[in-house]
Amino acid sequence: MYSEHTWGAYNSISAPDTDFVKAQWKIKQAFALDGETETKKLLADALATRGPAPDVANGIDVFNTASWPRTDLVTLPATMKLTGDVVKSDRGEVVPSQRLASGELAFLAKDVPPFGGRRFTLEPGKAGASGAATADGITLADSSVTVRLDAQSGAISSLRSKALDHEFVDGAANLGLNEYIYLPGGNVKDAQRNGPARVTVKDAGGLVASLQVESDAPGCNRLVREIRLVSGLDRVEIIDTIDKKAVRTVEGVHIGFGFNVPNAALRINIPWGVIQPEKDQLAGACKNWFSVERWVDISNNKLGVTWSTIEAPLLEIGGLTANLPRSQPNPKAYLSKIEPSPTIYSWVMNNHWHTNYRADQEGETVFRYAIRLHREYDQLAAAHFGVESTEPLIASPATGPAPAGSLVEISPGPILITSLTPSADGKALIVRLFNTGEMPAQASLKWTGVTPKGLSVSDLSGLPGNRVKGVTTLAPYEVRTLRADLK
Repeated sequence: MYSEHTWGAYNSISAPDTDFVKAQWKIKQAFALDGETETKKLLADALATRGPAPDVANGIDVFNTASWPRTDLVTLPATMKLTGDVVKSDRGEVVPSQRLASGELAFLAKDVPPFGGRRFTLEPGKAGASGAATADGITLADSSVTVRLDAQSGAISSLRSKALDHEFVDGAANLGLNEYIYLPGGNVKDAQRNGPARVTVKDAGGLVASLQVESDAPGCNRLVREIRLVSGLDRVEIIDTIDKKAVRTVEGVHIGFGFNVPNAALRINIPWGVIQPEKDQLAGACKNWFSVERWVDISNNKLGVTWSTIEAPLLEIGGLTANLPRSQPNPKAYLSKIEPSPTIYSWVMNNHWHTNYRADQEGETVFRYAIRLHREYDQLAAAHFGVESTEPLIASPATGPAPAGSLVEISPGPILITSLTPSADGKALIVRLFNTGEMPAQASLKWTGVTPKGLSVSDLSGLPGNRVKGVTTLAPYEVRTLRADLK
């Protein structure tokens, strides 16, 4: 919903406090803020078509905007007025729910259909916090994984899968998972870590169990990290809150993840594709840092881990390699080769550029990650996990008729529907397909909410093209837009 390349004035580093620089920042910051406002308005307007929300909700409608059935956590604001904390499905079954330490009500929404929804009812009574997730001391556990924190640093020092019987933290790397690292200047020998950690149980379980880690940290007023498990979901969630000091000397903030996956291949999800660094890069491409759309997978032929990043798209592999502050005209200053490594760093903040960017980055910022342990590499599973980690189910107070089943379903396989929107002329639905796999694949659509009069290939304009009948075949990583005419 917004785009901006430079973010500041030409003299934002040399004269950061001038009125001109401040005015430029306000203008360009507004692009992002206005985009956020417009996004929220679009969602609110869409939900409003179902009717006015009640003052006190006696039910919650949950919608799935992905093209496969989903089970995920729904979290309702503490300010939302509800008839009670007992949650039942549309089949009358009590579903796990829990009042979190934040005051929010969380419940597990199971089997929400693709491009459809389910209605959950609320009844008086306390939340039924059933589930296997527990938090005790410095340990989190559920039916699938066990997480242990380092009592001194607060980083994850042990991550074990009960099904795989494997330790996923590399004890020899001197780097846990979710390790805070602050680099003043450009010499990696000067890297600093956070102070002693204070670990407390935030949510005890059984649906949601979480540990909160508070510590002093260089470059920060305060560092708070939350690690949590949700019973019934095969992922570890991380929520890092960095309250940053205003520092104008060269600095960078990195969050390290030292995974133990021997002889692993590392794959990065980029827009409309997946690459392996070095192997899939053109000569001269940047190897000091990489851009990530949703996920990174580190796997060998037996097991692996998929790591998802939500707010921080820059990645370093094997070390703090993005240490090239200010102008670097010498090409020899950049890496010419990079070796595979199961150690990665999320490069979340820096003020390295010598022009057009903020001189400091004060204030509170949240960075979230998710980790999923698995057996051999499955690209479709990684694609699903990336979407599920970054695009939550949509929940709103129940109003009007209960949500219907799927509007449209796609046959199982690597082809996903990435968007479903009305056409500009209001006479059709525009369906965008994407083959997430490395091989050609076929798919067919099953319409249940509407009956299109015809289906054709379209383009970005949404106009009809060649007719499509039955099965559609897409090449590896192909994107294809279809138009389903309704009138």
